[in-house]
Formats: sequence, structure tokens, C-alpha cells
Amino acid sequence: MKKALLVLVTALALLAIMVIPVIAGGPKATKGERGRSGKAGKPNVGDVYLGSTDDVEPPEGQGGRSGEAGKSNVAHLYLHEKDPSDWSIVEGGAWGKMKYNLEGSTFDFVFNAHGLDAGVEYTLIYYPDPWPGTGLKCLGSAEANGGGNVHIGGSVDTGDLPIAADTNAGAKIWLVLSSDYDGSEMTAWNPTEYLFEINLIEYNDTEVE
Repeated sequence: MKKALLVLVTALALLAIMVIPVIAGGPKATKGERGRSGKAGKPNVGDVYLGSTDDVEPPEGQGGRSGEAGKSNVAHLYLHEKDPSDWSIVEGGAWGKMKYNLEGSTFDFVFNAHGLDAGVEYTLIYYPDPWPGTGLKCLGSAEANGGGNVHIGGSVDTGDLPIAADTNAGAKIWLVLSSDYDGSEMTAWNPTEYLFEINLIEYNDTEVE
């Protein structure tokens, strides 16, 4: 009887050794095994700039990738402060972003710029070559606030961009000092105070035959 009882006790003990770790969720992961499942670690973000429609500064060195936002009628264009000696982007300089429609009955756009001189009035223009840009289009004007930011938006009857007399393959969009143009052409040249486009753009006026 005692022998049978001893066998039973031994069997129960062995069963307990096998079952308890399973109920408890298995053995703990070693230091080198932890983190293979459950919450992921830090995602690999910021390596590639995809041209977000949010008004955020592009990563250093990428300068903002302009172009269409997917397959929609909306596109975006980055403007930057540039060094007139070689037209390179000034690191840490002023910059802006414009969202606009690729076609329509009016040129619809929203533009925000940052890092400008507070209290100075700026004008966003389409500039056709050659100098002095006869036939340029004023898209809108605004004074930079205390933080050096400018917001300009609207719907402008521009016709097709670029215009037929423009010697460029696309349209140049600049942010210039309002005092440097007279409404139809440039009257002064202060490039260190301007923002220049990254890419030329095209706009199709659907009401122009």
C-alpha cells in the first residue's frame, strides 16, 4: 500500500513540473530574446520625405520634393531662400510651401512661408522671363507677422501658366518684396530677400480655348 502511494505521489509531482510552466505562460525570455513580439520598437521614420501635404519643413538636405499629390488635381511646390552666387538653397534659411490646383477655371492656391523678416510685406508672383518679367501675375500679398510667417491664399484668374511669351518651359513662382514690383513687372532686384521655386510648374486654365 505504501509503495503504491509513493508511486502516485511521484507521478503527481512529475505532472506538476510539466503543467505549471505552461499555465504560467512558459519560461521567461532571456535578455537576448526579449522584444521579438508584442509592441514594436521605434519605427524607421524620417529617412525618406514623401512630400506630405502638411505644412512642415522638409528634412535637411532634401529641400522639399515638389509635385503632384498622388493622382489628384492638387500639387505642391516648395520655395526656398537661395544663394544668388550659385542658386543653392541656403541652409536654415527662409522657406515656403504652396498647395495649388493643376487645372481649373481659376488658379486656386494656399501658400505659407516661414523665417521671413517680421513686419515686411511680401508678394507671391508668377515671374515670366526675360527680365523684368513683363506680364507677371500677382497671386497675393501679406505682411510677415512677428514670427516671420506669411499666409497667402486665394483664387486668381491667371490664364494658362506659363504664358506664351515666357521663355521658360514652365512657370516660376517667387515670393518677392512688395516694394520691388509695380504690379506688372519687377522694378528692383534683391534676390537675398526672396524665395525661389524648386521646380517649374504648369497650370491649365480650363476656360481658355
